[in-house]
Amino acid sequence: MQSDGVWIWSFSLTFFVLLSISCAGQVKTDTTGSAGILNLLQHDRFEDAFARLEEMKTSYKTRDVDRAYIHLLLDVAYTLDEKGSYEPGLSYCFYVLDLCASDPGLELEKTKALLEIGSAYYFLGLPELSLKYTNNALAIASANNYKEQVAAAINKVGLYYEKTGKYQLALRELEKSLRLRKELGDVHGQSATLGNIGIVLEKLHRYDEALERQLVGIALDDSIGNKNGVAWSQQMLGSLFIKMNRLDDASAYLDKSEEHAERMNSNELLMQVYWNKKILLETQGNFKQALEYANRYESLRDSIHSKELLGRAAILQSETELKEKRSEIEEQKLMLSWQRYLIMVGVLVTLVVSSMAYLYYRSFKTVKKLNQEIALRNREISAQSEELQKGNVALVKLNQEIAEQKEEIQAQSEELTESHETIVRINENLELIVRERTAELVQAYKELDTFFYRASHDFRRPLTTFMGLSEVAKITVKDPYALELFEKVQQTASNLDKMLLKLQSISDVGLQQLNYKEVSSEDLFNMVFAAYREELVDAHISFRTDAALTSFNSYPAIIKIILENLVENAIFFRRPENAYVKLAVYSENGHVVLTVSDNGQGIDEQYQDQIFNMYFRGNENSKGNGLGLYIVKKATEKLKGRITFTSIHNEGSTFSVFLPREKH
Repeated sequence: MQSDGVWIWSFSLTFFVLLSISCAGQVKTDTTGSAGILNLLQHDRFEDAFARLEEMKTSYKTRDVDRAYIHLLLDVAYTLDEKGSYEPGLSYCFYVLDLCASDPGLELEKTKALLEIGSAYYFLGLPELSLKYTNNALAIASANNYKEQVAAAINKVGLYYEKTGKYQLALRELEKSLRLRKELGDVHGQSATLGNIGIVLEKLHRYDEALERQLVGIALDDSIGNKNGVAWSQQMLGSLFIKMNRLDDASAYLDKSEEHAERMNSNELLMQVYWNKKILLETQGNFKQALEYANRYESLRDSIHSKELLGRAAILQSETELKEKRSEIEEQKLMLSWQRYLIMVGVLVTLVVSSMAYLYYRSFKTVKKLNQEIALRNREISAQSEELQKGNVALVKLNQEIAEQKEEIQAQSEELTESHETIVRINENLELIVRERTAELVQAYKELDTFFYRASHDFRRPLTTFMGLSEVAKITVKDPYALELFEKVQQTASNLDKMLLKLQSISDVGLQQLNYKEVSSEDLFNMVFAAYREELVDAHISFRTDAALTSFNSYPAIIKIILENLVENAIFFRRPENAYVKLAVYSENGHVVLTVSDNGQGIDEQYQDQIFNMYFRGNENSKGNGLGLYIVKKATEKLKGRITFTSIHNEGSTFSVFLPREKH
């Protein structure tokens, strides 16, 4: 009975361990709801939304894609297009085309994606590409009798002809689309097509006909509660009334459209309203207010462009982070697999050793019992010789069993040795694969950084030319209103140039071959002061220095990038009066320490853990682009250093950069 109990306990333990190992290998997948992702996009939280979409993409790679996921991607594309972020929207539409390519049952979704691509290219000012994808959608919709999509495609063909100035052809296609949408009872589609017909008639100077179509369209939108359509129709009516010289009517409709656009957070519509109001005010002779709306238009257009850049950066960032996570998961899975294998081997070895110990223990007890019987019956040897012989036979049999078990243990030991050698070989191959993959990643990063570096330089050439032309215009143009506009153009170009310089600095930190040499503290401070002399003087900021360490060995180009960005940050967030910026360099515990101190606005405690993030701006009034402190941190890490800071809100900040004294 004791033997049975030991074996039952051993097998129970084995089953429990194997079950635990199996459960440890399971991976639980969780995804975020569609409504949550769309809500993030509506509130311009592109980075979070794109990260969640990439997580969903990863989970769908292991199973068939369903329509709900594709419909979510199309809704994301529609939302991005409404907010003027056409390029990220295009990327998701092309991804939908990839998903639909292998499934004939997804032809309708494929058609919708092609139509949305056509729309995006139309608004991006690429009519030929718009026509190409629209014709592809029309072919699929016609073959499958998707009448609603056929009408939408014909409407977009009409828009192509309108965009290319072929107004009679545009009217023909748009009227065809309108008839088909009336047959389908598509009120929303009828309203959109009527608005497009009105635009074409307006360009043909047939204003009364255009007004008739626009009024019918806005009535249809109002009947179905399509607030977005009503707002767009009001904007188009405002533009039409300006051309008809009905300026009071134009002002009333544009005011209503502006109110709706602000309520719906529709930046694209709001930008069109601002432009039309500028034209209206110029027509009325109110040039001062017209300039205000021109500034609003430029500011909103820049904002849309910035969000589009942020969207693309967020996509790249989220894809990079997910690739890293997938790599970590694969490594963890491989590690868990080997751990399970080793635990199973350990359990088997434990069972064998336990069995041996039990057999040895049982043999020992038997021998001891026999010896006791021999001692007690020593005087009865003759009478009990037959029993003694039987005992000896049993002992011999036990010894034979022990010998057989020893041979089995030896064989198992040889198998374990072979398994260990196999594991060693696999580990060697794994290390080789890891080195190869690491080299590939390093090469890919270097190529991407090279492209980024060259692209930023190429962008600056036409931009500097543009700024130079603006300076020439200031000399040759005498009209104050025009000079003010050129000043705004100059400011916008200068801000964009500063942003390109920031992006160029990021690339310089990762790409340039650096020169390690002696750095003079005084020369370094003079260069920084010279770079910001105009800003410091204009803002009455005191520039102070303290060079306790006269020189040190490092990389001057990177040191200059760090100090210039910290000084620029201090200038942006200075106090109104008695402001100062102080630079200091000294040696501490084997490190070169560079500090930049100011008595400016400081950093609110709630934002202090985010200030080194790319594009983060802790103040809505900030004139920066959210890259300065990110570049500082990246440059410091490039030099194998670290950066710390202390800041008190409304009292000032001190940033300290610790660099190693010796070259690494």
